Amino acid sequence: MVHKERFKNGQTAYVVDFCIRIISPDRISLESVKNFILDLKRVLGINLSTLTADQYQSTSMLQYFEKNKVAKEVKRISVDRNLDGYSTLNSIISEKVLRIGQMNELATQLHNIYFTDNKPYVHVGRKDLADCLTGAVYNAAVDALDVPINPYFSDEGEDIKKFNTYVKDNFTELEDI
Repeated sequence: MVHKERFKNGQTAYVVDFCIRIISPDRISLESVKNFILDLKRVLGINLSTLTADQYQSTSMLQYFEKNKVAKEVKRISVDRNLDGYSTLNSIISEKVLRIGQMNELATQLHNIYFTDNKPYVHVGRKDLADCLTGAVYNAAVDALDVPINPYFSDEGEDIKKFNTYVKDNFTELEDI
């Protein structure tokens, strides 16, 4: 989950609220995922602008969210089909406007991504957290109606600088696009 805030200089900051990996020994319960998202809205009062999923099995859940107006926009996207999402993430990281806490597994996944035929792949392991972050940042970036009004006052900490440098160093393939 990502939202926008505004730096003192007026530049948009992309703030990662959370990025979670859902795992299961069998199958992931889409009902549990649906209930988690509903709790964000109904229990915590979080207004969701765009809600997306990337798998075919999520059709029923997305239809439910759309019918019940859980978010302003509900859609299916895949950051695997082209470089739009990852190019956007790369630009936002390069501009040093992404704010995210330390997530070692996410950093590892981003490090393992390579691009062939304009699509992201991994050398080893998974890329579900990387796709999650990429999709959330991309959705926030392309939502022109989401104009940030809240100021971002936090100083850029060393952990954020390290993470941004680490990720930027691993997106060198996108810089030439």
